[in-house]
Amino acid sequence: MSFASLSLLGLYRGATTALLPLAPALLAWRQRQGKEEAGRVGERSGIARMARPPGRLAWLHGASVGEAIALLPLVAKLRQQGLQVLVTTGTVTSARILDERLPAGAIHQYIPLDVCRFVRRFLDHWRPDLVLFAESELWPNALGEAHARRIPVILVNARLSQRSFERWKRLPHTAMQLLSHIDLCLAQSNADAARFSDLGAPRVLVGGNLKYDVAALPAEPAEVARMQAMIGTVSSTITADGSASGGNGSGSAPAQITQNNNFAEMDPEVAVVAAGQALAGVARRAGT
Repeated sequence: MSFASLSLLGLYRGATTALLPLAPALLAWRQRQGKEEAGRVGERSGIARMARPPGRLAWLHGASVGEAIALLPLVAKLRQQGLQVLVTTGTVTSARILDERLPAGAIHQYIPLDVCRFVRRFLDHWRPDLVLFAESELWPNALGEAHARRIPVILVNARLSQRSFERWKRLPHTAMQLLSHIDLCLAQSNADAARFSDLGAPRVLVGGNLKYDVAALPAEPAEVARMQAMIGTVSSTITADGSASGGNGSGSAPAQITQNNNFAEMDPEVAVVAAGQALAGVARRAGT
């Protein structure tokens, strides 16, 4: 490991620690902007609003609405396996949606800011046996603290755009050190898997996209009917040969309909099995 890479992560840790006194002002400003929920701002400092339930606990994190909803099938599977489940997000909207859609017994809390003191306070309280982060959530202090406590970390629904990949390639040793804290990366596609592997992730599998397993959000029947009618009206202007009819009766360019086949459907069982293997490893190390 190069000195430069260690310095970069050390600089990040030092900078977040140095800015700690500004955290209350930042959170107060965000609350005034409607970006923090009144009465729950303390959670962003790692302060829990409820006791930890007994038993094995999995901590799942999704940044905002899309990532959090994609985790719901996995949350349900883990609950069925008898695990306690804590889900964290970083937005008010995602918290409101999860309050309505989380399975019985699952807990939501806002993720703490990525400051070592806050992360340690959070981990000291919840004591997770397993950590599952969604998509591209790579918070250095959170990953480092979990790794230091020998808590298995799995990156589910993992994705990495070509643009982000090119940026990380400029810091190869830093990327490798950060990804070394992830025990298993379940990538959305072959391309994502290749990028994570190239950057040094130690174990990468293609798991597909959890978002295809999520049930549709509830909707008003009248609004659904209205949208279906609109779609039907538009569809009626498309001729059988796939060309759109113009106002003068002449055909325009053929309508192109494409389907993205890069992302396979992920069975949540894949992640559940991986989680079970990780927990078994924890038990072996603990001698239980």
